[in-house]
This record gives sequence, structure tokens and C-alpha cells, in this order.
Amino acid sequence: MKKDVCVFNEEIQCFHPRQRGTIGCCSWGWCIYYKVPEKKYHGHPMFYQIIDELKDLHSRKNADYADEEPLRNLRMCEAGGIAAWKGIVIRLTDKISRLLTFVKKESYEVKDESVEDTLRDLAVYAVLGIILYRERASLTHDNPAKN
Repeated sequence: MKKDVCVFNEEIQCFHPRQRGTIGCCSWGWCIYYKVPEKKYHGHPMFYQIIDELKDLHSRKNADYADEEPLRNLRMCEAGGIAAWKGIVIRLTDKISRLLTFVKKESYEVKDESVEDTLRDLAVYAVLGIILYRERASLTHDNPAKN
């Protein structure tokens, strides 16, 4: 039975030869609806809440920094011969330096950014670093640490 819309916790998988593997409904009627099992996560529940917050933060900041190419601003260091993932490491060290200053002084001079903001930035930069590191590895078919 073909449905017009996907309801919560259902996926639509197309098995038409020209659409195989795509998610969505095709006009040929080859789509199969199936229940997606609820995944049980272990660990602190707030961890998953914070991950969702980080996704939202990344999306909002990306809208300000980039246009068609989502990591354009992070790749700008490549014009100077620095791999983008290495540029991320520099940004991470800046954030860590700021955090260590807070640890010593127990206050920030700039009141617009909190300790949580700095920690969120660190988390997002770490994920972006992984993305850029993997991209570099796939382009060079090599160990990106050598590049």
C-alpha cells in the first residue's frame, strides 16, 4: 500500500533500478515503507541534547560565514599553503588558550561569550576538523598528516 507522506519513525526506500538506494517516494511504485527501529543510546541524556544544540549552532553560524560552499571560510587558509584541517587546529588552540585564561582569571573580559560558548565552539571545530581531515585523506589517498 502506497502512502503519500512519511510518518514519524518511518523511512521510504526506493528499489527501482534507476532510483535504488534513494530515500523518497518515486512514481513507479517501487518504494517500500518500513519501520525504523528506535535506537537506544547509552550515556548521559544531556549529551544528546547538547549534540542537537551544536547542530543548530553550526547551521546558524554557517549561514553567516559561508554561501554555496559550507566550509569556504575554513578553507581560506589553503590559499596560504596551510591545509584546512590544520587551520582548524589553530582555531582550536585559540579557543583552548581563551579557556585556559578563564580558568586562571575565572572571568572573561568580553562578556558576549561564556565558557559554554567557548566549549561549544571547541566541539564544533573538532567535528569540522574531522570532516576536513577525512576530505584531505580521500583526496590525497594518503595520510593527511603528511600533507
